[in-house]
Amino acid sequence: MLFSELMAALSTHAIRLQREDQDLIVLGDDETLDDSLWEALSRHKPALLAMLAEQDDDWLSPAFRITPDMLPLVDLDQAAIDRIVASVPGGAANVQDIYPLAPLQQGMLYHHLSADDGDPYLSQVQLRFASREHLEAFAAGLQWVIQRHDILRTALHWECLDSPVQVVWREAQLMREAVAVDGAEALAQLCRRFDPRHYRLDLHQAPLMQLMHARGEGQAWVALLSFHHTVMDHTALDIVRREIHAHLTGETAQLAAPVAFRNVLAEARLALDEQAHENFFTQMLADIDAPTLAFGLQDKGDQALEEARLTLAPSLSRRLREQARQLGVSPASVLHLGFARLLGQLSARQNVVFGSVLLGRMSAGAHERRRRWRPGVGHVHQYPAAARRPGPARRTRCPAGDPPAAQHLARP
Repeated sequence: MLFSELMAALSTHAIRLQREDQDLIVLGDDETLDDSLWEALSRHKPALLAMLAEQDDDWLSPAFRITPDMLPLVDLDQAAIDRIVASVPGGAANVQDIYPLAPLQQGMLYHHLSADDGDPYLSQVQLRFASREHLEAFAAGLQWVIQRHDILRTALHWECLDSPVQVVWREAQLMREAVAVDGAEALAQLCRRFDPRHYRLDLHQAPLMQLMHARGEGQAWVALLSFHHTVMDHTALDIVRREIHAHLTGETAQLAAPVAFRNVLAEARLALDEQAHENFFTQMLADIDAPTLAFGLQDKGDQALEEARLTLAPSLSRRLREQARQLGVSPASVLHLGFARLLGQLSARQNVVFGSVLLGRMSAGAHERRRRWRPGVGHVHQYPAAARRPGPARRTRCPAGDPPAAQHLARP
């Protein structure tokens, strides 16, 4: 059988060929292949590997169909898979993988769907370029990084599904648009037009980012890069910046190979004990029957957010650390207690609950120690803290070192 005849025969079967080093991998409906096709696959293996090397190590038969057994991390029936695949430009040939959302991604999607206007998890970066050529070089570098990382080619789907999923596209083009504003106020106008308080991205379309640009003063150009926190946080943004710089300077060969996000997600899900989390929060929050509202205000309305910063005197810092050592907790726990007392006064409540910002990368694992991001797994995020005042204040030592919340966070 000639090579062309082999390819013609394979095109009638739901087959995917992949290359890993010098191994030829056959996926899909391989049970329908007869002995003559298997013999031809073996005989033409060098030619097949050479073909795959020119196609990003992957070839998909026109008859290929993604089936439930190909997606071990999700529980989807064939109808659901077909609906998802039909929504992806290029169909099955452009679907690399489908897997569930990480727990934190689920929470971000919930806030996206529940927001009346805008998106609380839409982040932006303001950019200035000396010329149009610099803008184009940046966009090309960003597109290169997008193709490098699975998570940046990811879209979300949730309609008619028991649980939302993320779909990795093989090819995802950065959405760009030249906006008809210019001059000294061009960047400010871009920021107003695409303000996250009233603007949102379509989470069904990968990549979950877009680049809006306009002519600035003289030869300069300005741009606004918007991206969703489900796929990129501040640490990941730093990685993207470094990799764009490597692309611009011709140093891409020095970059470490990217880690597939599905592997990181699989690790996180193996360690996930949902029942333990539910039991913990039920025990901690079961008697909370009302929200903690400073001054009784449910919403800040249209008031602008203001930020205040106060550096503690060294003597006070030492006293706080000494108190923490005596109690067997971290200084952060003492500060949380002080903040809880403040909220109790402002809300006129004995028992208060508030969100505490935590860095989820502290125990992110080997992948994170190699400075590769874990979107939706290791983020800076909020964790509920509860404080109660059953009676007169008294000093006790926490036997396990930190409050129950900290012990819970330390779970695998």
